[in-house]
Amino acid sequence: MRQFDADRPNRAASGAATSGTEGFVERNSFPIKVAAFYAVALAAGVLARRVVTSPDAEILLSIAVWFTVIFAACTALLGGVVKLVEAVQRRRHDYE
Repeated sequence: MRQFDADRPNRAASGAATSGTEGFVERNSFPIKVAAFYAVALAAGVLARRVVTSPDAEILLSIAVWFTVIFAACTALLGGVVKLVEAVQRRRHDYE
């Protein structure tokens, strides 16, 4: 367990990279990339669904859009569970 604040890294000493948007992007680069992937996939599916004229293709694209939504929700849920487990482990480690 850390006994003093001096044992923890000082945010002011770490520079401008930890402040504002740059720090947020550095800490969350992978989740941002995953969210961008799902956003692009969903937009492409919706756009393709509007463009096609065949009813069969429209049904297949609708299924693809719904699977994209379901996978995005499951990915977000799994990411939340991983973050929760990480926080519990970090807190448990701080108590030792």
